[in-house]
Amino acid sequence: MVVVWDQGRVGVVVDSVVEVLRVPAGQVAPPPPIVRGLAAEYVTGILTWDQRTVVILAAPKLLTSTERLELEYLMSEAVHE
Repeated sequence: MVVVWDQGRVGVVVDSVVEVLRVPAGQVAPPPPIVRGLAAEYVTGILTWDQRTVVILAAPKLLTSTERLELEYLMSEAVHE
């Protein structure tokens, strides 16, 4: 899976992918008020698609601060090579 974040793109190995969707941004709604507190940092939107609710996560937030720092270091090294 490719995760896009502030510093660029990075490939992430995942156990499985069920489905890949391409939807217009206008179909993605902001998280409802029930999503608050710590969870609000991880949810960027909600999508209703084919009678299902899809929660859109802020993928970079799923990485620990140590993982993000390591990725930033690796990406800066790749730019300087």
